[in-house]
Amino acid sequence: MTTHMTKTWFENGRIIEQVIPEAEIYKREWVGLTDEEIDEAIKSCNTLDTYKYFRAIEAKLKEKNT
Repeated sequence: MTTHMTKTWFENGRIIEQVIPEAEIYKREWVGLTDEEIDEAIKSCNTLDTYKYFRAIEAKLKEKNT
């Protein structure tokens, strides 16, 4: 079963229906990080540990995209 939304309106005396698929309902523009935000994430790690570095970047991206 596919989830969708139906948009209905009147136009020139006619009923118009538009089916919008789920993928389009939740579609939004991805927001990336600025150079300054990347620098901030690097500094917040205060280490060369790659795992911590990527977790800091991930946290910042989640903050901007949710």
